[in-house]
Amino acid sequence: TGGKHRSVYLAERLARHARAQGWQDVATFHREQD
Repeated sequence: TGGKHRSVYLAERLARHARAQGWQDVATFHREQD
C-alpha cells in the first residue's frame, strides 16, 4: 500500500484520541493522491 492506508489509520487514531481528550472540533479529511 505504500503507507497510504497506514496514514489514514494513524490520522483516525489521532483524531479519536484528541476527541477523547476533549477536542470536540477535531475533523479528519482524506484525499486521494495520484
